[in-house]
Amino acid sequence: MRYRIKNWDKYQQYKDRTPPWIKLHYDLLTSRDWVLATDTERVLIISCMLIASRNGGDVPNDPEYLKRVAYLNKEPNLDGLVRLGFLEMIAEDGDDSGMLADDTECLQVIQNDTKIRERIEKDKIRLDKEYIQSCKHPLATDIRNRLNDVNIKTAKFSDEQILKLITEYGTDFTIRAIEKLMNYVTYKKKRYADYYLALRNWVTKSLCEDDHYLPNPNNELHRLRDNVLMPANELQEIKEHFHPISQTELDQYIDRLSALKKKHRNTSITSDANELGDIITRARGIK
Repeated sequence: MRYRIKNWDKYQQYKDRTPPWIKLHYDLLTSRDWVLATDTERVLIISCMLIASRNGGDVPNDPEYLKRVAYLNKEPNLDGLVRLGFLEMIAEDGDDSGMLADDTECLQVIQNDTKIRERIEKDKIRLDKEYIQSCKHPLATDIRNRLNDVNIKTAKFSDEQILKLITEYGTDFTIRAIEKLMNYVTYKKKRYADYYLALRNWVTKSLCEDDHYLPNPNNELHRLRDNVLMPANELQEIKEHFHPISQTELDQYIDRLSALKKKHRNTSITSDANELGDIITRARGIK
C-alpha cells in the first residue's frame, strides 16, 4: 500500500520530470485540510508535498524513510492526513490490504449502481460538514465570543468562512464587517440566501469607502489608524530616519495622512509608509 496526495496536479508544475520546486497555493491556509489539521499534521502536509514531487504524487508507506528524508524527530503517523482527505490510500498490485471476497463483491455492486454511489458521496459530504462543525477553530471561536459580547449573532457563518475572512481581511476588519452586516439585517429586517457572499459583495466595500476602515490581510500589518496601516519594520525605519521624533509629533503626521486618504477616498494600504515619509519630509522642510 502507498499514499497519494489528492488533487496532486494542483501542486505539480512539471509533468514529465521531478520538479525543483512545487506550487504552494495561498488558499492552503484556509483549506479544510489545513484548518482542521494539528500543527504536527501541517508539517507533515508540507513534507508529503515535497516527497511526492519526487514520486509522481505518491508518498511511500515507509515511516522510517519519511522520518529520515524529511528530517523529522520521530516516525510520522499519516492516518490523520488520510482522515482529513489530504492523502488517499492506494493498494499496490497484488496487495489486497486484507480485503475479503465478500468485500470485493460489495465494491463491484457499488460500482455498477449509480444510485448507491451517489448516496455514498452525499453521505460523505454530510459527514464532512458535521466533522467541520464539530472541530471549532480557536480563532473563529474568539471572534464569535467577541461579537457575542455586543449581542451580534454569528450562526450564519461557518468557522471555515470566518477563517477565510481573517486571511483576506484580518481579525478586526472581519469583526466589523460581520457586525455591520448583522446590524443592517436586524434594522432592515432583511434576509440573505448567503450571508457570507453578502458580506464579501457589499459590506467590505462599504467599510472601506464609507467608513474608511481598511482591511489588514492575515493581521500582518500594524494598524496606526482606521485607514493607515504598514509593516512594523517600515514604521521603525521611519522613526529611525527622522530621529529624533516624538510619538506626539509622529501621531500628528499619521493623522494628516489619514485625513488626506479620507479626502481622496484612497483605500490603498501599499504605499502608506512612503506617503507618511513624504508628509514628514515636507513638514520639516527637508530637501
